[in-house]
Order: sequence, then structure tokens, then C-alpha cells
Amino acid sequence: MFINITNSETGSNKGSSARLVEYLEKENKLKADKAEKELWFTNDRYDVPHREVRVKLDNNVAKLSKTDDKFFLVNISPSEKEILFLKQKYGERML
Repeated sequence: MFINITNSETGSNKGSSARLVEYLEKENKLKADKAEKELWFTNDRYDVPHREVRVKLDNNVAKLSKTDDKFFLVNISPSEKEILFLKQKYGERML
């Protein structure tokens, strides 16, 4: 499994997360069927609207200075073998 934290050359993770959230949401705008859209999630919800994600990220700044990173983009890329294992263990719907 390949995992990395993206270092953006063009964006900044020290201010608002609006550009990142909109970038990640762009593919959902192309999908007409709501069932096809990929939803944002938390540890207890699987239907978080993208606007709520942005607000929560932007307001989660307790004990952070203006120069501290506020959010990170983590890329997780499982191999085909790992995906097959997860599908067998948890079912197609969980992925």
C-alpha cells in the first residue's frame, strides 16, 4: 500500500481549506445520480456535506498560529490485491 502526505506547490494549507475541498468535490459535480457520488465522512457519519467539511476544517484552529499547517491531503493507494482482500472481508459496499 502506498501512502503519502501531499506537499502542494501551488496551494497553502495554512489558511482556508476551501480550494482543496472544492477540488476534491469537483468529480461529484459531474455525477448526476446521487448514489454515484462519493460522500465525505467522519468517524460516526457517512453523509457529511462538503460545505460542513470546509467549515469544520477552517474552524479547527485551537492552539494553532497563523503560520501552522491547518490540514493535510493524505493519499492512500492500496494495491489490487489489498482491494480484493478488503472486498472479501467487508463487502463491495464498504469500499
